[in-house]
Amino acid sequence: MKQKKWMNYAFCLLGIIIVCFSILLVRENHRIALQKEYGSDPFVTLSGTLKLKIFPGPPEYFSIENGDKADACWVLELDKESFILALSTPVQELELDFKDIIKRPNASEIFLFPDYNVDESFRGKNGQHISISGYLFHAHTAHHRTPMLLTVPEHIYTHQK
Repeated sequence: MKQKKWMNYAFCLLGIIIVCFSILLVRENHRIALQKEYGSDPFVTLSGTLKLKIFPGPPEYFSIENGDKADACWVLELDKESFILALSTPVQELELDFKDIIKRPNASEIFLFPDYNVDESFRGKNGQHISISGYLFHAHTAHHRTPMLLTVPEHIYTHQK
Protein backbone atom coordinates (compact mmCIF):
# COMPACT_ATOMS: atom_id res chain seq x y z
CA MET A 1 0.00 0.00 0.00
CA LYS A 2 2.83 2.42 0.89
CA GLN A 3 4.57 1.66 -2.38
CA LYS A 4 1.40 2.50 -4.36
CA LYS A 5 1.07 5.80 -2.47
CA TRP A 6 4.69 6.71 -3.27
CA MET A 7 4.16 5.77 -6.91
CA ASN A 8 1.18 8.15 -7.07
CA TYR A 9 3.31 10.94 -5.59
CA ALA A 10 6.10 10.18 -8.05
CA PHE A 11 3.73 10.32 -11.02
CA CYS A 12 2.22 13.59 -9.77
CA LEU A 13 5.69 15.07 -9.38
CA LEU A 14 6.68 13.84 -12.82
CA GLY A 15 3.52 15.42 -14.27
CA ILE A 16 4.31 18.76 -12.64
CA ILE A 17 7.88 18.66 -13.97
CA ILE A 18 6.63 17.89 -17.50
CA VAL A 19 4.12 20.77 -17.39
CA CYS A 20 6.77 23.22 -16.14
CA PHE A 21 9.25 22.08 -18.79
CA SER A 22 6.57 22.41 -21.49
CA ILE A 23 5.78 25.98 -20.41
CA LEU A 24 9.48 26.90 -20.50
CA LEU A 25 9.85 25.32 -23.94
CA VAL A 26 6.84 27.23 -25.32
CA ARG A 27 8.17 30.52 -23.91
CA GLU A 28 11.61 29.91 -25.41
CA ASN A 29 10.11 29.08 -28.81
CA HIS A 30 8.04 32.27 -28.59
CA ARG A 31 11.17 34.29 -27.73
CA ILE A 32 13.02 32.79 -30.72
CA ALA A 33 10.10 33.60 -33.05
CA LEU A 34 10.05 37.20 -31.79
CA GLN A 35 13.81 37.45 -32.30
CA LYS A 36 13.38 36.36 -35.93
CA GLU A 37 10.58 38.89 -36.41
CA TYR A 38 12.46 41.84 -34.89
CA GLY A 39 15.95 41.04 -36.13
CA SER A 40 19.02 41.21 -33.99
CA ASP A 41 17.98 43.90 -31.50
CA PRO A 42 18.35 42.45 -27.99
CA PHE A 43 15.18 41.58 -26.05
CA VAL A 44 15.24 43.10 -22.54
CA THR A 45 12.89 43.75 -19.65
CA LEU A 46 13.28 47.19 -18.09
CA SER A 47 11.64 48.87 -15.10
CA GLY A 48 10.98 52.46 -14.22
CA THR A 49 8.40 55.23 -14.02
CA LEU A 50 6.08 55.55 -17.00
CA LYS A 51 5.64 59.15 -18.15
CA LEU A 52 3.68 60.81 -20.93
CA LYS A 53 5.91 63.61 -22.23
CA ILE A 54 5.24 66.31 -24.79
CA PHE A 55 7.92 66.98 -27.41
CA PRO A 56 7.97 69.41 -30.33
CA GLY A 57 6.80 67.65 -33.50
CA PRO A 58 6.43 68.62 -37.15
CA PRO A 59 7.35 70.58 -39.09
CA GLU A 60 10.65 71.57 -37.41
CA TYR A 61 10.75 69.35 -34.27
CA PHE A 62 12.25 72.27 -32.40
CA SER A 63 9.71 74.42 -30.53
CA ILE A 64 6.00 74.10 -29.80
CA GLU A 65 5.94 77.81 -28.93
CA ASN A 66 7.21 78.63 -32.45
CA GLY A 67 4.55 76.59 -34.24
CA ASP A 68 5.65 72.96 -34.10
CA LYS A 69 2.88 70.47 -33.38
CA ALA A 70 2.89 69.01 -29.85
CA ASP A 71 3.86 65.34 -29.98
CA ALA A 72 2.84 63.25 -26.95
CA CYS A 73 5.15 60.27 -26.37
CA TRP A 74 5.46 57.57 -23.70
CA VAL A 75 8.83 57.48 -21.95
CA LEU A 76 10.11 55.14 -19.26
CA GLU A 77 12.35 56.85 -16.69
CA LEU A 78 14.58 53.89 -15.91
CA ASP A 79 15.42 52.83 -12.38
CA LYS A 80 19.13 52.41 -11.62
CA GLU A 81 19.31 48.66 -12.35
CA SER A 82 17.46 48.99 -15.65
CA PHE A 83 19.58 51.98 -16.69
CA ILE A 84 22.75 49.94 -16.12
CA LEU A 85 21.24 47.00 -18.02
CA ALA A 86 20.25 49.23 -20.96
CA LEU A 87 23.70 50.85 -21.06
CA SER A 88 25.53 47.53 -20.94
CA THR A 89 23.36 45.69 -23.50
CA PRO A 90 25.06 45.59 -26.90
CA VAL A 91 22.83 46.62 -29.82
CA GLN A 92 23.34 45.82 -33.49
CA GLU A 93 22.22 49.04 -35.19
CA LEU A 94 24.02 52.37 -35.22
CA GLU A 95 25.39 52.46 -31.71
CA LEU A 96 25.88 55.50 -29.57
CA ASP A 97 29.02 55.65 -27.54
CA PHE A 98 28.59 55.19 -23.77
CA LYS A 99 29.84 58.77 -23.29
CA ASP A 100 27.32 60.09 -25.85
CA ILE A 101 24.45 58.55 -23.89
CA ILE A 102 25.64 59.67 -20.45
CA LYS A 103 26.12 63.32 -21.47
CA ARG A 104 22.49 63.63 -22.61
CA PRO A 105 20.19 65.34 -20.06
CA ASN A 106 17.60 62.57 -20.51
CA ALA A 107 20.10 59.70 -20.47
CA SER A 108 18.06 57.60 -18.02
CA GLU A 109 14.87 57.89 -20.07
CA ILE A 110 13.94 55.44 -22.78
CA PHE A 111 11.47 56.24 -25.53
CA LEU A 112 8.82 53.54 -25.90
CA PHE A 113 8.41 52.82 -29.59
CA PRO A 114 5.30 50.65 -29.78
CA ASP A 115 4.19 48.44 -32.66
CA TYR A 116 0.62 49.42 -31.77
CA ASN A 117 -1.47 52.15 -30.15
CA VAL A 118 -0.37 52.01 -26.51
CA ASP A 119 -2.87 54.50 -25.14
CA GLU A 120 -5.20 51.66 -24.15
CA SER A 121 -2.42 49.71 -22.42
CA PHE A 122 -0.87 52.69 -20.66
CA ARG A 123 -4.04 54.58 -19.77
CA GLY A 124 -4.09 55.15 -16.02
CA LYS A 125 -0.45 54.12 -15.57
CA ASN A 126 1.16 57.55 -16.07
CA GLY A 127 3.54 58.16 -13.16
CA GLN A 128 3.46 54.52 -12.03
CA HIS A 129 6.40 52.13 -11.74
CA ILE A 130 6.12 49.41 -14.39
CA SER A 131 8.21 46.71 -16.03
CA ILE A 132 8.09 46.35 -19.80
CA SER A 133 9.80 44.07 -22.30
CA GLY A 134 10.90 44.84 -25.82
CA TYR A 135 13.75 45.24 -28.25
CA LEU A 136 16.44 47.76 -27.33
CA PHE A 137 18.10 50.02 -29.89
CA HIS A 138 19.94 53.33 -29.95
CA ALA A 139 18.69 56.62 -31.38
CA HIS A 140 19.75 57.31 -34.94
CA THR A 141 17.26 59.90 -36.21
CA ALA A 142 15.97 63.27 -35.03
CA HIS A 143 12.60 61.64 -34.32
CA HIS A 144 14.11 59.52 -31.57
CA ARG A 145 13.50 61.53 -28.40
CA THR A 146 15.94 59.75 -26.09
CA PRO A 147 19.35 58.14 -26.65
CA MET A 148 17.91 54.65 -26.20
CA LEU A 149 14.58 53.30 -27.43
CA LEU A 150 12.52 50.20 -26.81
CA THR A 151 10.36 48.65 -29.54
CA VAL A 152 7.35 47.22 -27.70
CA PRO A 153 5.49 44.45 -29.57
CA GLU A 154 1.71 44.47 -29.18
CA HIS A 155 1.56 41.14 -27.37
CA ILE A 156 4.15 42.06 -24.73
CA TYR A 157 2.54 42.43 -21.33
CA THR A 158 3.31 45.48 -19.23
CA HIS A 159 2.73 45.29 -15.51
CA GLN A 160 3.00 47.41 -12.43
CA LYS A 161 5.51 46.72 -9.72
